[in-house]
Amino acid sequence: MSMNFEYLKSKLDGVPPITIEVLVVRIWNHYGYTANRTEKSQDSGVGVVATRTHPYPRKEVIRVQHGGGDDDVVDNSMIQQASALPKQENADDVILVTTSDLTKDAESLAGDLDVIVVDFDQLCSTIDSADLYSTVAEFVEVNDSRDQQVHLETLAERITANTAVDSEEFVYEELLDIFSDHQSAPRVDKEATLNAFVESDSKHDWQHSTTIRWGSKPKLDADEIANQLAQGLSERGSPEVEALVLSSVIESELNENLGTLLEEASISELAEWYVDDFREGEVPLVAEDRSLAIEIAEDAIDPTESVASNKLRVAGELNLRYDERYETA
Repeated sequence: MSMNFEYLKSKLDGVPPITIEVLVVRIWNHYGYTANRTEKSQDSGVGVVATRTHPYPRKEVIRVQHGGGDDDVVDNSMIQQASALPKQENADDVILVTTSDLTKDAESLAGDLDVIVVDFDQLCSTIDSADLYSTVAEFVEVNDSRDQQVHLETLAERITANTAVDSEEFVYEELLDIFSDHQSAPRVDKEATLNAFVESDSKHDWQHSTTIRWGSKPKLDADEIANQLAQGLSERGSPEVEALVLSSVIESELNENLGTLLEEASISELAEWYVDDFREGEVPLVAEDRSLAIEIAEDAIDPTESVASNKLRVAGELNLRYDERYETA
């Protein structure tokens, strides 16, 4: 199965029809037309009117079909309705832009009635060739932020595994107190694990999963956290451990989990994050050849554009290269 623009399609699938109309306006404007949405698209069936004067006067009426339910498939009736629009609107051509499939009869009828059809693949291909990913990024939801979080149980386990402290529970409770009142104001999310519902004698079977989250990369001082932790453990009667040793473990965990803000990341860091964040079903090359995917991503990134628009562009390029690989195989 062709993977061309699968990621882009997944993002456009969930947007309202008005968003597709806005994208159509931007596309036609890009190619030299003066395009505008109409206010009576529900009545006339025309979503966008595009005109130009050079090299010769021309008017195109564009019907945009996007959505589920009865509109899930383009049938003969939609083609017939569209074919009447040039005469009604005094236009040269009618174009049906659709994100749905056409029945075979509708496809044949469109050719007979001079209805130009731009299907989902062609729409995405036009977005790609016109490099309008920054426009798409304005309207679709794209994960463009790296998680800034620390898993408290994991940190407690690492501290007890690498120091003289012998109670993960004590470490966990002290860390929870430290982060709950920390000036960086993180969000503390605690969820029950499956172990909360079964009996177990293992000290490693945590009854909960606690994640400390930040909306952006926090400024944390490992030495400060270590000093507070050492003091708290001492008050609990835990074996004495140097704050310097605790700091080393804490700093390692923070460095591993709190990454550079994506807006400040280098092209290579950004490319690697994109590849690791894509799902295999939408961008299969990331699972098949991660190194190649990162290399392609680095070449596709435009450093002048946003994290979101670059992510859309990278996904498109990776899927194009994936298809090319198997077309030539």
